[in-house]
Amino acid sequence: MKKRLLMMAIMIVAVIGFAGIDVCAAEEKLTTGEINSARNVDMGKNYTVTWKDGVTNVNKISLAKKGLLTITASKVSNPTLGMRAMNVAVYDANGKIAWECRDEGGNTNPSFYVGLNAGTYYVVVETSYVSYVEGTTTTYSFEFTANQYVEAENNNTKETATPIQTDVTYTGYLGSGFSVTDSYDDGYDVYKVKLVKGKKYRLVVTGVKGTTLCNWGTKSTAVDDIFNTNDEGKDYVASYTGDHYICVWNYGNEQYKYTIQMRTVSNYPPKTSITSLSGGKKSFVVKWKKVKCSGYQIQYADNKKMEKAVTKTIKKSGTVKYQVKKLKAKKKYYVRVRAYKTVKGKKYWSDWSKIKSVKTKK
Repeated sequence: MKKRLLMMAIMIVAVIGFAGIDVCAAEEKLTTGEINSARNVDMGKNYTVTWKDGVTNVNKISLAKKGLLTITASKVSNPTLGMRAMNVAVYDANGKIAWECRDEGGNTNPSFYVGLNAGTYYVVVETSYVSYVEGTTTTYSFEFTANQYVEAENNNTKETATPIQTDVTYTGYLGSGFSVTDSYDDGYDVYKVKLVKGKKYRLVVTGVKGTTLCNWGTKSTAVDDIFNTNDEGKDYVASYTGDHYICVWNYGNEQYKYTIQMRTVSNYPPKTSITSLSGGKKSFVVKWKKVKCSGYQIQYADNKKMEKAVTKTIKKSGTVKYQVKKLKAKKKYYVRVRAYKTVKGKKYWSDWSKIKSVKTKK
């Protein structure tokens, strides 16, 4: 934690010194008057606010399920100061702050993403330096998608850690803006997962950016001490049965999406690879390395991004060759293969092989 705070302090000083960005933090608790004057809002509707210095724009929302709240707002500019930063803070039913984020970039209509449990919340949307844009009207809106596999803010302590299951992929968001520096910023997320003593696990995180680190700790590890090394992708044998903790954190600025999963290593088959790929008349034949598994999956598309890819499933572990027919002549296709293992009726997939290309014949 000391390393993280030191780096944050260095970057904040640099940002302030070179860019002149105003540092601010949202108030920790709403007043009774702010709560009573909150506007009840619906999802999918556009709302307007005419900025007035000293007046807080408070919105009340009720969520019946856990999921992802998306807040989109339009920014306002000042002839001298330029485009102003947009700030968003979420408060719980008692008016206590739970999460805050700031967009300091050049987005005219930034979106903010925050995972929340079911309940009542107050959302404050504001622009920086209100006195310089007083009287200007802008818009904002809310969208909500129910999702039990999303982090729930604010989860930056072991006590507030988002519980996750093994072998299930969860979605999280990081990034608060350089000038958000208090304990409610979204600079890191903590998760807890129940592991079984003696079993081997692997932490898999995708979509991370910049200096993100992903670490784990035991029931006796302080969150401050989880900020040590990067454990992502490493195997870990649980030393006891019970809750273990994972911390995902970064020094980044822009908010971004990532996924996290704690895999039970024995459930997943090894990664396979394509051994040969040959084109035929409006067809191609793909061969791959045999691994210990229940079957395979082949995917092919006419682009490297594998958009609108066609998927074929091979239900025999001994099959290592497949011919794809009825394709376009003299057309390049991109191909990849992965293995799967069935455990108690559930399929567990290996990572995809490297993508290779082949061209069909006339």
